[in-house]
Amino acid sequence: MMNIEVLYFEGCPHHRPTVDRVGELIAALGVDAEVREVEVRDRQEAVQLRFPGSPTVRVNGVDIEAAESPRDYGLSCRLYDGSGVPARELLEAAVTSHGAPPNRGDGRRVAGIGIPVAGLAALPACPACYPLYAGILSSLGLTAFLEPGAQAALTAVFLTIALGALALRAKPRRDYGPLIVGTGAAPLILAGKFALAWNPLTYAGVAILIGASVWNVWPRKAGAVATCDACVAGEVVE
Repeated sequence: MMNIEVLYFEGCPHHRPTVDRVGELIAALGVDAEVREVEVRDRQEAVQLRFPGSPTVRVNGVDIEAAESPRDYGLSCRLYDGSGVPARELLEAAVTSHGAPPNRGDGRRVAGIGIPVAGLAALPACPACYPLYAGILSSLGLTAFLEPGAQAALTAVFLTIALGALALRAKPRRDYGPLIVGTGAAPLILAGKFALAWNPLTYAGVAILIGASVWNVWPRKAGAVATCDACVAGEVVE
């Protein structure tokens, strides 16, 4: 597993946007990585950690600026080509140079599986879809899945896949909202299909689950970034 550290001091306005950008990147690349936030509390820690300014990002212990020149250590702002937040290209170059595949198709493809699978969870509640559903299963010799017990098992499998896709992307994108919403939709689908046999409830649950799946693959917007004037600059140590 790749280890990514974001070092910062309390009050730095670029700390959170940098962490968010790192999370979005590893989610997009499908990288198995642990992101650690390391707070540097005083000048002594800054020297011990070789902390040149906030935010500092290291991939497997190596600064993302490979050609970083020697600099002082202390509680001060750090700029990357004039910006307090490192560019995605700089982060991606550092991550891919440490073994991550340059997968520009990104992890959203895998997470996107949850969208059609969520729709399958409604079958065969849809009356108009039932003949097609039954015909496909019959042609495949899977008529046993038309039985209520088998349908419950199949629905459980579809829901597990859909929720698994939500969970897969929750941590990298640092947003558990889609997973929470999707988890709440699953009982509605099960109740509508089997406990109450009420299709509107099933459709509502499926619509919510599909919405959560779309939300899960939708790119997150970068938050507003404060200017460096808001940084709490401190003394540096030579």
